Amino acid sequence: MNLPTPAQRFNEKESLKNSTAVETGATVSMQIVSKEAKDVSGHSDIPVAVDGTWQTHGHTFLNGVVIATSFDTGKVLDASILFRVCK
Repeated sequence: MNLPTPAQRFNEKESLKNSTAVETGATVSMQIVSKEAKDVSGHSDIPVAVDGTWQTHGHTFLNGVVIATSFDTGKVLDASILFRVCK
């Protein structure tokens, strides 16, 4: 993708601010898509496809993601990032 290499150290405040902005944008976007899917289907029972994956190879802890996509619109209705950490 020809992106520059990320800095070795991240500013914690900037990272937190960007994370909050991205999360807010994603939440608002998924709310709009949910209303659109409800309008397309004509009721609140929206058919969805759910898929997920776990990152395990070569790591000591597990990261995962689950995404619910509307059958009618093909847009993402919900996404969750999961962590499983054993202490």
